[in-house]
Amino acid sequence: MSLTNYAESAILNSLFGKTSDFGVLASAPTLYIGLCASDPTDAGTLTSEPDATGGYARLTTAASDWVASSGGSAVSNATVQAWSASSAAWSSGASTLGFFFIADSDILGAGNMIASGAVTTPRAVNAAGVTLSAAIGALTATLD
Repeated sequence: MSLTNYAESAILNSLFGKTSDFGVLASAPTLYIGLCASDPTDAGTLTSEPDATGGYARLTTAASDWVASSGGSAVSNATVQAWSASSAAWSSGASTLGFFFIADSDILGAGNMIASGAVTTPRAVNAAGVTLSAAIGALTATLD
């Protein structure tokens, strides 16, 4: 069985705090955006997320940070998402951060992964003063 575009949009909109025909989830989680060096896959394995060394932290998002899904199976960020400038190199188990994920916890290495994807331009944070951001529409969560 496959979900229709209508059902996929309603589920994503509910999860991301948007209005949908299913309504907003009564206990929709606060969502956080993190980065990692290797693809966490659908298993949600976050083996290469940076630690707090150098000031890395997951970003907190709100419903207003996401564009509502309409007739499809995806939501994307409506606002630029920017991490604070690094205070030193970020330790990630690999030098290049090529993936993002959305989780229900701000605690590094913890929580449940909701979605993940590849970033357009992988970057390394090898020194202080490096800033990373995701342009509007660059982060897309899909149902597949």
